[in-house]
Amino acid sequence: MRLEQPPHNPTAERATIAAALCPQPPDQRAQLLALVNPTDFYDHAWGELWTTITRLHQTGTPITIPTIAAHLDRTGPAARITDHDLANLFLEGNTFAQNTHAEIVTHDAQRRRALTTTYELITRITENTDWGDHLGTLAELHTRTLAVSNLGIIDLTTLQDDGPIPTLGQITPDHHLFYPAAIHDLHGEPSVGKTWIALWAAVEALHQGHGAMLIDYEDTASTCRTRLLALGATHDDLARFRYIPGRAYTDADLHELRTIAAGLNGGPIILDAVAPALAADGLDENSNTDVSNWIVRVLRPLARTGSPVIALDHVGKAKQDRARGARGAGAKLAAIDGASYEILGQGFSRTQTGRLHIKIAKDRHGHVGAVGSIAADLEIAPGPDDEVIVTPSRPNSPITPDGRFRPTGLMTAISTWAQQHGPDFEFQITTLTPRDGDRPIPGKTDNIRKAVMALLAEGHLSRRAGRRASEYHYRLETPFTEPEPEPTRPSRAPAQNKAEQEQDSHAPPRAPRIPRTRPPRAPTPSDPVGPMASHAPAPLIGAERGAIETDATPDDQEDEIF
Repeated sequence: MRLEQPPHNPTAERATIAAALCPQPPDQRAQLLALVNPTDFYDHAWGELWTTITRLHQTGTPITIPTIAAHLDRTGPAARITDHDLANLFLEGNTFAQNTHAEIVTHDAQRRRALTTTYELITRITENTDWGDHLGTLAELHTRTLAVSNLGIIDLTTLQDDGPIPTLGQITPDHHLFYPAAIHDLHGEPSVGKTWIALWAAVEALHQGHGAMLIDYEDTASTCRTRLLALGATHDDLARFRYIPGRAYTDADLHELRTIAAGLNGGPIILDAVAPALAADGLDENSNTDVSNWIVRVLRPLARTGSPVIALDHVGKAKQDRARGARGAGAKLAAIDGASYEILGQGFSRTQTGRLHIKIAKDRHGHVGAVGSIAADLEIAPGPDDEVIVTPSRPNSPITPDGRFRPTGLMTAISTWAQQHGPDFEFQITTLTPRDGDRPIPGKTDNIRKAVMALLAEGHLSRRAGRRASEYHYRLETPFTEPEPEPTRPSRAPAQNKAEQEQDSHAPPRAPRIPRTRPPRAPTPSDPVGPMASHAPAPLIGAERGAIETDATPDDQEDEIF
């Protein structure tokens, strides 16, 4: 009796090996290695490779192609495992369902042992020799085989991994923006600063010794180099940065991209931008099918190398029609397994400081913040010698210690807008929240009302009664400016002369402040309406908008009611 084809699953064996090579927490890899024995692999070469991976893990040695190859050379296993084979295994690595694949390998191994034992048992019974020990072995193997589920059920009590945490894009030492081995996006208006934010994160990774890669459909290598240097990248950093012009990629091209990504040591992969990338492949960004297939073919394999993938995208033209996330198919947001951010705020230039607000549209693992909240503020300021100084900070909370909602961004925007119209300018709530047309201050009506009330309570505004009791006119008494948050760290300190360095070597550049033109005066019970002129508010024509942006929604209420 001879087994023509012993049971084994080459696909499951290869997937299990590839999963062990995939970047993952040490305890998760240890759990996988404990599930399978080297002898469980039908292919002897796979068993030798499994032994090597296990020994490298137990000794704390990094599991890379060079370390595996060196160990295999010393132990002398089958020569069929080449560096090319190892590279392909690293690219195929995926921790999804890795325990299920491992259980298939062990299940097939137990079936092979049971068949071998059965063959020996039949032989001994036929020859009338001692066969009791083989019967006991067969019963034990049968019990083990029944314990393996074909459904791939995972015992949750054996899992120790709490899920990924963001490690790139540092805002504070305990607060980062981007998760390893996950897909993210930055979406916003054109020229708002999406690429600068992505390259700022890339420079952070380069400073830490990682690599980084930009697949660029929208600009040039020269522009990328200029921005990296402005953000503080050194010559050595540039040597670890991979710039790749975007185009339509064949399967062979994508394999080469994954090979490059595997050598970044977890550094970020930036794609600028999604719309031209889809167009280059002849795909429709409004088609869920096209977008889903493209993400599976292009972005997901890049993320499996352990790097955070940061895809830059655009938003719809009409603000009132925008849904959460980037424009186009909903599959874009659904595919985000890291975080999705909307970039808002005031633009910047070579001569003007800007402030960007990173708003959370999705956070799969919840370590960054709640959907709709501001994850971080970035002050981007021009420095000497064409430097760009990025100062990240956590946003100020709009909730005061006594529980009052204090939207300082809207308060600053309203104050700046009113100041631009002159000292005698008056306005009503309905001036800020018209039913039709653009709002002078973007924001939700309820939040704008609360901002006006906060300005009134703190003495920055005064008011007088209108024709109706519920109709009030407001005037700016003293400008309000948002408190400056304490910066955590700039990406690189600006060059200064010696005198400036002695005075303050750590202070980042700040935006110009609006001077206070009048001393603050709070309204009193004896003077509830303030020293207001009686003329009606002037119409608003071409009023400039404030620096903060939120979702603008129409509201039917016209009068302030107390």
